[in-house]
Amino acid sequence: MNARHAGEQVFVYGTLMFPEVTAALLGHAPRGRPARLADHARLAVRDAVYPGIVPRFGATVRGVLFADVDAADLARLDAYESAIYERRRVEVLSDGVVQPAWAWIVTERERARLTDQPWDERVFELCHLTAYVERCRAFAKGSGKSPGA
Repeated sequence: MNARHAGEQVFVYGTLMFPEVTAALLGHAPRGRPARLADHARLAVRDAVYPGIVPRFGATVRGVLFADVDAADLARLDAYESAIYERRRVEVLSDGVVQPAWAWIVTERERARLTDQPWDERVFELCHLTAYVERCRAFAKGSGKSPGA
């Protein structure tokens, strides 16, 4: 019997919630389901179109949980996320069940780069999505720097 190795679960909360972005970056758009991360806040990054999350008691971040992310995709996501983030294990609520997942959280050292304003995904979608997808395609081909850099 050949058991298939299950991949990792990943919680995304910003640009990666858009299938166009994940498809440009990974070559496919992982199927996800709604999820929430308690005791964290999603804030705009100064002079950037993407957000960051930080621990904040009582706040909740709405996002998407990708299940079964393979090692190659996880490595690509690590490369995509800029140095202001670190990948950490979190617990998210999805489908009424608390589940472990990886999430990229702004490091303590980089928190001054965050504004005090929530990130607006609608503004991103309307004003920045098309250009951002092109930057992700260039990065995926190795001909551009990470869109988050």
